[in-house]
Amino acid sequence: MDLTTVQSISTALNLIDTKKGNLKRAFQELQSHSSSLTSFTFTWSDLNSYFTSIQSDLILEFSTLQSLESSRTPKPKPKKQKDSCGSDLVPARPELKCLLSGPKKGLRFMLSWLTRLKTRQTRV
Repeated sequence: MDLTTVQSISTALNLIDTKKGNLKRAFQELQSHSSSLTSFTFTWSDLNSYFTSIQSDLILEFSTLQSLESSRTPKPKPKKQKDSCGSDLVPARPELKCLLSGPKKGLRFMLSWLTRLKTRQTRV
């Protein structure tokens, strides 16, 4: 992994708290209109717990990825190919593919996670 990729990932990870703050303000705005939504039962702490969990997972995966990259011998860069529109194509890297295609991706996972959390809280 080249230095600019590591730096851009690191920068993005450092911006998570700022982005969560922006999202919290947007969530509070949404919550102020929740009286018109009959089934709006989520709280900020639900979302914050979810994002904190994902943030921890991402930081751990990034550390693992950095360790793997530092122990790996440098390989020649792949030749760039062109798609039908003339844009450059770069082959997908397996270690990044697994981050994007794992079980913890997308809005559907977040909503199912929040539903399970709500169910657990109502049982207690």
